Amino acid sequence: METWTCFYNPFEEKNLLRNDYTREEYWVSKKDLLNTLFSFHKEKGLNGVWLEGPYIDCNELIYKYHNAYPTSDILFTIN
Repeated sequence: METWTCFYNPFEEKNLLRNDYTREEYWVSKKDLLNTLFSFHKEKGLNGVWLEGPYIDCNELIYKYHNAYPTSDILFTIN
């Protein structure tokens, strides 16, 4: 059960995913972000994502994630 922070910037090619407990970091491209979140949920026990970025863009990311993976139970919080 882990919480990760995603520093999401829709204008950058890569976005930072960081494990808040271990400080493990990954730079992920925009097009692979949803797949990476889902694979981290399955492989690393990702339980929650703290999104840092523009509210509307983060909300759109959450919407796209839930449409792509409707059975996933990751909790998202937007800062």
